[in-house]
Amino acid sequence: MADSHAHHLQGRVSVIAGASCGIGAATARDLAARGAHVVLAARITDVTRLDDVDGLMDFAASEYGPVDHLIVSTT
Repeated sequence: MADSHAHHLQGRVSVIAGASCGIGAATARDLAARGAHVVLAARITDVTRLDDVDGLMDFAASEYGPVDHLIVSTT
């Protein structure tokens, strides 16, 4: 990444559901390369259940601070 925005996400917190493959995995790699703290959730997290999403967001916030991005890339 040669452009001047390569690390413009430094310190931001991104949560990605569906990060085990495909677009979710590629997005996770890209955000991490740009400096974001990336919290990954795969098949064990059911994004249709509010309790699962709340738990994921609470975990991310307790580890890294307030969540800046939530990306859902599930099928």
